[in-house]
Amino acid sequence: GVSLAVTLSTLSSIYQGFLSDLSPGGARVRGERLPPAGVDVCIRVGGRRLFGAVRWSEERQCGIEFFEPLGKFHLSELVGEFARSGRVGAEVRAARDHWLNGRPR
Repeated sequence: GVSLAVTLSTLSSIYQGFLSDLSPGGARVRGERLPPAGVDVCIRVGGRRLFGAVRWSEERQCGIEFFEPLGKFHLSELVGEFARSGRVGAEVRAARDHWLNGRPR
């Protein structure tokens, strides 16, 4: 599966985890200790900062909804980081390329 190290910051705590799912509107993060639902977070991943709110949190994972949806450029950059980390297979890279070029999978 896809995973990239992330840091989640709230007003009172810092959490470490792995980004395991990503879409224009949000992300899934896995980790031992994560923020509770309802908390606003700053997500630091690959030198970037994304802002959102934790919508659910259970069993060492949480779902975060971004305040502003990621555009194609930012989403492509993050998928590129997954690819450079060696954690994205050819199928995911091909899907990204098709999406960026407006072609179905």
